Amino acid sequence: DGTLVFSRGLLDMAESEAALIGVIGHELSHLDRRHLITRLRRMKLAKARFQEARAGDLQATFDAGTSLVRLWTRPFRPEDEQQADLDGARWAYQAGYDPRELAKLIQAAAKQLPAFPLPGFLRSHPVSRERSDALVECYGQLQKDEPKDKLYIGRENLRRRIMRAEQEF
Repeated sequence: DGTLVFSRGLLDMAESEAALIGVIGHELSHLDRRHLITRLRRMKLAKARFQEARAGDLQATFDAGTSLVRLWTRPFRPEDEQQADLDGARWAYQAGYDPRELAKLIQAAAKQLPAFPLPGFLRSHPVSRERSDALVECYGQLQKDEPKDKLYIGRENLRRRIMRAEQEF
């Protein structure tokens, strides 16, 4: 429905306002690109296939069931997550924030995950190193296309929970 909810844990883990802006941009990208709607459409299609499968057609029933399981175990596709990361980085950059802070946040969050990686077919997000590398590469391209001398980070403002003043921009 377009509502974004952020946990206190995210606010505590984010070391800067720029990182938080990158996350907000990432989530807004999911809404903008209709990733949730696409998932719901796939779910509806898989459910219809499952219901249409004849009881005697074991392969069709299995295929439809497999589609449903994939949708539940992978709410977003890794490509959707990567796209949302890059949108969040671009939008943060356009607003004057340093998108490399989002890469740092992703790496910090990865340290909180279990030591064993999930197999690719169960992952909804790309591997954290790949995500952060893609964000740093995106930053380099943004700087090349539209150089900015000073990008805002906002560590102290986030710590004190105060908004960035326009004169700081």
